[in-house]
Amino acid sequence: MRSHDHVVLIGGGIVGVSVPYHLTRADWSDVALIERSELTGRSIWHAAAGFHVVNADPTIAALQSHTIGLYRDLQAEGHGNLGLKFTGAVTFAGTAQHWEWRHAALASFRTLGQDKARLVSPDEIAAMCPIIGAGGIHGGLFDPDDGYLDPYGTTHAFAAAARATEADVILHNRVLALHPAAGGWRVETEQRTIYAEQVVNAAGLWPRCRSWAARRLSVVWGGCRSATVPSWANAAVN
Repeated sequence: MRSHDHVVLIGGGIVGVSVPYHLTRADWSDVALIERSELTGRSIWHAAAGFHVVNADPTIAALQSHTIGLYRDLQAEGHGNLGLKFTGAVTFAGTAQHWEWRHAALASFRTLGQDKARLVSPDEIAAMCPIIGAGGIHGGLFDPDDGYLDPYGTTHAFAAAARATEADVILHNRVLALHPAAGGWRVETEQRTIYAEQVVNAAGLWPRCRSWAARRLSVVWGGCRSATVPSWANAAVN
């Protein structure tokens, strides 16, 4: 474990391990991930881990499409078994208004390069899944790239790929405190103090050590910005 790092990431879930994977592939060096116990030790291991592209927000749909392609790439790299299964799925339209939305969603798919998705009729839906009663269904949007994976295997595959590009993955080392320092942060852990230019908090929505996380970071969609949360400014460290 180095005493100085470019980036320190806190949290060994699937989000945490995916960040060093991306950073090292963007030629960032001295990247370290710190996890207080084991990878997937909190909420990731029991996640349903389904994935899909369909979303009312085209930005989120593009992100989800990128993620599915990323899973394919990670599987091909051979760092572990992701348990990747593409089952396909149909999003139903139960009203005429929803059927119009499915047409619009298909147009969004095309802009994302998703050429395999298509609209299907009630008869096609019944043929795909005979136990479904298609009465009252106007149609549906079929996406063959819907599916699921093993969240445990995928997290460990991200970690193995990050290690292969010289990122540090440090387990059984709780982060105790963060302090602003010249040119970055002083990260106090159970094993030693690390100085980092940048820190990424990927400890989840409910970090027990909430005071150091929340005093300095307020979460915004798609990232974080530095700020003080007044109601938590004097919160005790748990």
